[in-house]
Amino acid sequence: MVRFGWYRAVLLACVVPVLLGSTAPTAPNGIAILYAKGPFAHRYEANATLALPRVPSQRSWYSVWMMLVAGRGVAPLGFLQGGLIRWAGDGYALSAFVAFRRPGGKLVFRDLGKLRAGAHRVRLRGSGNTVRFQVDGKTFFTFARNRYMPKGSQTYLQVGAEVKAPFDRAVGTVWHLRLRRDGELRARRWNPACIRYDRGLHFVRVGERFVADGYFNAALPSGFIGCREFGKG
Repeated sequence: MVRFGWYRAVLLACVVPVLLGSTAPTAPNGIAILYAKGPFAHRYEANATLALPRVPSQRSWYSVWMMLVAGRGVAPLGFLQGGLIRWAGDGYALSAFVAFRRPGGKLVFRDLGKLRAGAHRVRLRGSGNTVRFQVDGKTFFTFARNRYMPKGSQTYLQVGAEVKAPFDRAVGTVWHLRLRRDGELRARRWNPACIRYDRGLHFVRVGERFVADGYFNAALPSGFIGCREFGKG
């Protein structure tokens, strides 16, 4: 964990906004986000195909991920996150990772090892108090949900593409999105209707794929498109 200390410190400060709206706090890093409202409390899953190609011009780490966020509770709010990352310590090889935080606590980051280059099927699957982060059908990490998502926390989902260095480019493609909320029998196609653009970074829809694009410029604005399901449209 020592070699990931620098990443843990910056990621703690860059967790995506957990309140939707024009007054939401802006993270130090650039993050384009797709949102989905729950309920995600009992039996649910979110899965998508994620790709994070190597971009030699990037000056720092970048990632694409999915994340369950507590919509209310003790600040800073709890979350569970898993996805793909490229960073200098691994020679920018593709790796899987998780990050998580208890309500009011500190963020914990864990590198879960290198993956083959190319696209991977990523899933967050919840059943009772267990949430599994899976890549290509294999469980890489298991969370105890009640540590991070207290009862009544109104959990929602984010899928994001994130960069750290100014003027680095948003990278990552998300497709074959499927979502199963509490009470639904199976995962169904998910068409995101709430999207955040952030200081030059955004998702572009190309057919059924969402492609992250743009260059991170802290002088540019952030905002939301759609988001009626969150009462912001």
